[in-house]
Amino acid sequence: MKLPVRAAFAAIAAAVVLSGCAPDVLVILDPIHSATADSNGGLGRELRRSARAQSARALVVSLDELTADALTYTLETHNAPTVLLPALVGRMALQAAAEFPERRFYLIGRDSAAPAPNVAAVRFDRSAAFEAAARAAVDVLAAGRGVSGGCTLLFLVDSPQRADELERFRRSFEQRREALGLSEAELALTVYQYSSVPDSDALREALASDHGLIAFFLGRANAAAWEVIGSRETAIISEWLLPQQIDARVTGWIEHSWSDALQEVLTAEPSPVLEVAARYVHGPVISSRRVNSMPAAADAGK
Repeated sequence: MKLPVRAAFAAIAAAVVLSGCAPDVLVILDPIHSATADSNGGLGRELRRSARAQSARALVVSLDELTADALTYTLETHNAPTVLLPALVGRMALQAAAEFPERRFYLIGRDSAAPAPNVAAVRFDRSAAFEAAARAAVDVLAAGRGVSGGCTLLFLVDSPQRADELERFRRSFEQRREALGLSEAELALTVYQYSSVPDSDALREALASDHGLIAFFLGRANAAAWEVIGSRETAIISEWLLPQQIDARVTGWIEHSWSDALQEVLTAEPSPVLEVAARYVHGPVISSRRVNSMPAAADAGK
């Protein structure tokens, strides 16, 4: 059956509008990211801005629940050739990739290649960030900044990569201390190394005495470290800070920037594993301007 000319034209125009509005990239956030890094919409704005810089359109969607059905529904509802997801949903993403073979999936924060032809990993290289964090720790302690004492470092070493990161921090700390003409007695580095995730009792034991600066990189035990530290007055360096954790005690943190990951996805040649440099972000006060969101702080730390 033929459509009237006017109706046919309207249908074509609607199709053009819809295709023009279709996103180039679909970024799917899990409930944790949505409630923390994107709690004020800052992460979504940063991702859309990064996409526009590459002449692309990004749509940022949050999953209400971590289920395969929720992920499938999101993919069916929002059509985009490129999909970014957190490594947290890796198993579900592999299942979804089999259902949508025409799309390219990127798992942000995954270290190794995925066993699927249309799934790639985006790994964060934190080597330089840990070196910068160590130098910053020495500078903070040497300058006073209202703190005294040495640096206590709590580090989870559960892989060769983490062992290398610890060694880089230790070596850079010692090199910076020597460059400033300080001795180990004047500015000590005390290291607590864990081969498995420490519990609260182990953290309380490590943090029982006073510390000028506490640096902790403990994976999922970071939350427990925050609870043990409480409200005590000490400088802090850590990783993956939530917006509500950015206060005057935080001198900096290691950031896995989704904005940087998105830019790499949009500009790099296809590969099973893409690598993005993590950042050391100075905060929370940068150039006398208080930064109260993760994307803003990471952007200011470029």
